[in-house]
Amino acid sequence: DNTRKYKSTCTQKDCSDYTLSSCPSGYTCDSCTPGCGNTTKKYKTTCTPKDCSDYTLSSCPTGYTCESCTRGCGNNTKKYKKTCAYASCTGYTLTSCPAGEECKSCTRGCGDNTPLYRTKGLAFQVDSPANGKISFSISGSDYQIDWGDGTIDTKKTHTYAAAGKYDIDIFGGVTSFSISSSDLTAKPIKLYSLNLPKATRIHLREACPTLTGTIPALPDSLTDGRYMFHGCTGLTGTIPALPDSLTDGLHRWLHRPHRQHS
Repeated sequence: DNTRKYKSTCTQKDCSDYTLSSCPSGYTCDSCTPGCGNTTKKYKTTCTPKDCSDYTLSSCPTGYTCESCTRGCGNNTKKYKKTCAYASCTGYTLTSCPAGEECKSCTRGCGDNTPLYRTKGLAFQVDSPANGKISFSISGSDYQIDWGDGTIDTKKTHTYAAAGKYDIDIFGGVTSFSISSSDLTAKPIKLYSLNLPKATRIHLREACPTLTGTIPALPDSLTDGRYMFHGCTGLTGTIPALPDSLTDGLHRWLHRPHRQHS
């Protein structure tokens, strides 16, 4: 009887629950090799990472609050998503409003409810139709324009989408200011303040035909009065004390019927 019989000399490892041909990205795995001549590794996951698919930022941007997410399973890199945007409060540098001053306040939000303040700058109201436009000529640095419709920027031209009355406030390091007559369809109607502490020249001539209000205090830095109130027949009150530095253009700074300044 030449029939051969055999006995096993090697028992393969049971890898029946190792079903993966490779370890998926983001997971940790155990591996198993059957042996006995079969050296193919199979894998099974030992950790399931957290789903951070909607956390797309590598850091939290300035001016926002964020939530973070770490996938785990050996990947400890944090990803972020924004949960709240701070109000910019640009130019609001005071922690309280100075006595006797009129101020605007700003609260950053996102859990920071401490108000910050700034004094009014060159402030006036305009009456604008839909798509009304106003433009300025401005020199200086570090200034901002609050257009009164929720927009604060440094652009010198603005268009109002909706008809209405808007309070414009120009603040910061303005040294020279005038209103352009080009496409002036958002008409200045009321003057509030001329508080630009670095301004040497403020020219309101183009606004004067429709401008009303009480003449406010003048900046101490003012040196050139040309056309400051030229044609402003709607302004009332006593002209405040003239700055000592105001030496140029006095013969042309008042409206035509009243050239004298005493």
